[in-house]
Amino acid sequence: MGETLRINLDGTAKRPWKPVSGNGSVLEATNAGIVLQTGDANAAFKAVKDGRTRLESTRPLCAAQPGRVSCLGIQEWWVTVVVK
Repeated sequence: MGETLRINLDGTAKRPWKPVSGNGSVLEATNAGIVLQTGDANAAFKAVKDGRTRLESTRPLCAAQPGRVSCLGIQEWWVTVVVK
């Protein structure tokens, strides 16, 4: 309780991470700083209430290449956070 959780997902311009999202009221989004690399997702959350929540993000499994066959797969990242 009261601590800050920071998340840094390394992506690329062709396979960018979506912003990290969560649900519930256990964590409160706070300033994560500046994203320096295209495709990265940086997030910070402060633990404000006891409980459990899930944080998640996704990105394309394959880089899109115009005029070429590509996959439609998605890579998922998630973590369950327990605050006490």
